[in-house]
Amino acid sequence: MSSIPPSRLRLLSAAVALLACACARAEISDTIHPYVAIGYTYDDNLLRLPDNITGVTQRSDTITQAQAGLIVDRPIGRQRLTGSAKVSRVTFNHYDELDYNGKDFRGDLAWQLGNRFSGNLGGNYQQTLTPFTDFHTSDRNLRVQRQAYFNGAWRFHPSWQRRPDPHAVRIRTAGPER
Repeated sequence: MSSIPPSRLRLLSAAVALLACACARAEISDTIHPYVAIGYTYDDNLLRLPDNITGVTQRSDTITQAQAGLIVDRPIGRQRLTGSAKVSRVTFNHYDELDYNGKDFRGDLAWQLGNRFSGNLGGNYQQTLTPFTDFHTSDRNLRVQRQAYFNGAWRFHPSWQRRPDPHAVRIRTAGPER
């Protein structure tokens, strides 16, 4: 009886897991929706290098991503509170220095005041790996993005409303200076 190499066993296990349950959900209530997911990807040019580059021994890699999260959707009178929280673990088979833990949090309150005023108040936080199309390097470069917003609308006629939309976005990278 021959033994299966560990790398093939991991690939087989991931394929069976994807076929059996690519995304699992459980409804706790009408308001809270938890989920888990796993993904397995092969990329033949992970760092997005041009074909004429020499000296690169490995361009391809396999990536495994595991996620767990929670989605909230709660009506409160005429208002609606929505949000999500997700954490992920991303691992690379060859370029393991790129492994990271991702985070994604969002929240929004859709508010209504009488029949003429409405808007949104919310924000989000996201931490992910910077795309390799930006920088062709195997250095891990995490990008943190924060956004906060508040907007409103005034309906002064059944067919007309005024909606200014100020918001702020802040992006920070954690990699080496470029």
